[in-house]
Amino acid sequence: MDLREVLNEALREVTTPKEGEIWVTEVTVPCLRMSWYKRRYGDKLTWSALLGIKGHDVLIPRVAERLGCRYEERVEHDLGNGWVLVGRPDIICSDRVIELKVSQKPYIRSEWIEQANAYAYMHAVPEFTIVVVSDVLVIEDYKVSPELFKVTRDIAIIYSEYLSKGKTPLRNRGAWCNHCPYRKICLGEKTITEYR
Repeated sequence: MDLREVLNEALREVTTPKEGEIWVTEVTVPCLRMSWYKRRYGDKLTWSALLGIKGHDVLIPRVAERLGCRYEERVEHDLGNGWVLVGRPDIICSDRVIELKVSQKPYIRSEWIEQANAYAYMHAVPEFTIVVVSDVLVIEDYKVSPELFKVTRDIAIIYSEYLSKGKTPLRNRGAWCNHCPYRKICLGEKTITEYR
């Protein structure tokens, strides 16, 4: 095995859910097909993936300790069909969940709100905070929405059906397609070298 394969395999070990599990991050993205491909083909090691792993390993435990909170504590929600929805929020305090995001753009994406809402709901805390580390620090507080969690849960149930049947979810085209690592597979595009 070459070094590239070893690096990518090591990343897959920490970024691929176990059988019977659906991670909150899989169903709080704009396109379930992207999550399905990630599960099937694995993640590629990029600077942003490594930065996220390193940030979680170094910064989160220290911040949690200073706040008197726990960190990356696993929580499950039974979907009632043999699958469980699994979350592992960055920081869990007695009154809130705190999610730390690193982004080049200093704004809070809607999927981060849905993700943190699910974590807070599953941990039975009333609020959540999203922190975006960019050129500036963005910090926003939110109240948990049981209605939004129901949407997340319903999407997880739909996703579990695709996984159980081995079927590819429907494509949801949007601006995110431009940055999707599985774009060529999904759209069935040929690369320029295949035309020669």
